[in-house]
Amino acid sequence: MCVGCRRRDSRKNLVRVVCVDSTLVVDEKAQYQGRGAWIHAEASCCARALRPGTLERALRVEQLDSTALRQWIRTVQEPGNRNGDPVLTREKESG
Repeated sequence: MCVGCRRRDSRKNLVRVVCVDSTLVVDEKAQYQGRGAWIHAEASCCARALRPGTLERALRVEQLDSTALRQWIRTVQEPGNRNGDPVLTREKESG
């Protein structure tokens, strides 16, 4: 279930995040152990998940540095879609 929109979806459509030493880590390959949270790779879901307390509650931590997720969002953003909203993809740039 996406912690941003609360919709259920298959793992192939979600990105896992985990807390490592009070730092949020994007676990694209779902290889880290421990409690994780799942988020759709969409700007709206990420924005909702980044609201104060949302990821902390999902990961059961008191404090969380979400800088890594914010940077990941910036690196995977493409120019706008038909609505002019940013589109997030899970594909990495080649090159």
